[in-house]
Amino acid sequence: MECVKCKRTLLKEEQIISISGSIMGDEHTDTLYLCPVFKVYTVEICWDNFTGGDETVSARGPFDKD
Repeated sequence: MECVKCKRTLLKEEQIISISGSIMGDEHTDTLYLCPVFKVYTVEICWDNFTGGDETVSARGPFDKD
């Protein structure tokens, strides 16, 4: 995953939280990273389709730390 603002690769230790749940068999995971350079959050959104479709991954942000 990379920071949405500066495009720097975010490291595993910069991961703040990961929340996962199941919706009608599909697995949805949101992972929050904090960029130490710009102090902004990037959210990685993963959706694993239960019916055999492709897994999708997208990013949202940047969100200010404040």
